[in-house]
Order: sequence, then structure tokens, then C-alpha cells
Amino acid sequence: MVSGGLVFSAGRDTDNAPRIVLVVSEQNINGPQKLFWSSSINLANVESALVNTINAMGYRVVDPAVAGKAVKKNPAFNAAGVVDDGNIDLSDFSKLADYAIVAKAVASRGAKLPHSHMVSCFANVTARLIRIQDGQVLRSFGSGASAVHVDAVTGGAEAMASAGRDLAVKIVNELNSLEDK
Repeated sequence: MVSGGLVFSAGRDTDNAPRIVLVVSEQNINGPQKLFWSSSINLANVESALVNTINAMGYRVVDPAVAGKAVKKNPAFNAAGVVDDGNIDLSDFSKLADYAIVAKAVASRGAKLPHSHMVSCFANVTARLIRIQDGQVLRSFGSGASAVHVDAVTGGAEAMASAGRDLAVKIVNELNSLEDK
């Protein structure tokens, strides 16, 4: 069954559904800026969209912090809030989850709309779906969205959430095809 771009798997047993851990780095670089990496904002919009959609489709998203696992940030990236995914050891999550989604998202401000206080904002998200058991990258995804708002930070957040929902649809459809094999 298909609804809104999602392919539903009928009768999924959520107790035995695959577990997914998310590693998402988000930057909304729409604040006052001297240097973009020192003025970025992470409102977890993409992560929230992924969690809500993936859980609603019968998969289980698990929090790495519950198992005492935290993604370590390279000190050089701490100011920017960027996850250096070269430092992620997926074996840390082997007892926690079946799949990992490693995603990066950025939102930026575009031009002001003519004769208006509204500003256009854009978000781009990329992600990899990884089978934790063997570290194989099963698929890469990308999504983009735009929003218009009087406040650039809010517009960036709305664009990120929209891109995150679109990305979640793509990921769930891929998970459904993997699980149906």
C-alpha cells in the first residue's frame, strides 16, 4: 500500500522490527554571522522528522545515549556542532541496533522576497543507511527543501524539517524493500 510516498509493510511486528540508531549533524547557519561555524544553530529538526516518520512506520529508533554510547565529536568540530563521521565506531552500536543512519544537514538563508520582510531559506540533507553487523553502506540518500518566513532561523528550521520528512520516506521505503527480501 502506498500513501504520501510511503510504502507500508502490512502486518509489521513492531516488537521484532529492526532497530535503527541515528547519527545526525545539523547546522542552521541563518543566525548573525561572523564565521558560519561559530554561529550555527542545531534545533534537531531533521532528527525529529526522521524519528517521527520511522517510528510511525513500525521501525524502532533507539537512542545511543540509553546504552551509554555517545558519538564523540572531534574537538576541531565542537564549535560547529558537526559530527566527524570518520570517528564513529559502529561496532559500539552492534547490540543496540541493526541499522545506522548517518546524516548531515545544513540550512542557509537565501534572498529577501521583493517588497517584503520575508526571506527564503533552503535546506539540504544527505544520509547513508548502514548495516551495523558488517558496516556495509546499503544506500545513500539526499533531500532538499525550501521555506519562506519572516525569520531566517525559523525558515531554515521549517526547510530542514521538510527535507527530513522527505528523507525519512526514502529511508523507510528502502528499509521495507530490505526487510521484504
